[in-house]
Amino acid sequence: MIRAILFVLAITVLAACGRQPEPPPQLPQLARPVLALTDAARTPAGVRVPRAAYVERAGVPGVFVLHEGLARFRMVKAGRAQGEDLEILSGLTGTETLVLGDLKTVRDGSPLQSLK
Repeated sequence: MIRAILFVLAITVLAACGRQPEPPPQLPQLARPVLALTDAARTPAGVRVPRAAYVERAGVPGVFVLHEGLARFRMVKAGRAQGEDLEILSGLTGTETLVLGDLKTVRDGSPLQSLK
């Protein structure tokens, strides 16, 4: 009896190993405004970004950066707020393109069409 069960398990495992993995589900393309950071965004302590670009995902602070048509979550360390801006102390270089707008449905890897 145990031999039969082991035989069936072995056949199942071998059959599964020969298959191609399922492709990941396609995320819908989103359209969001973007902001290309410039040298003017740099501060002595870091980079100044709009507060609207700052999000927390599962308690992790970050921003979404547009990279090759995809929204990529970038962890950051936030500093002090100054009006509508927030100083980012680490995690950005100041040359990125930030995703703005409604970020609730944006996920890491979401295809993104930029609205200027």
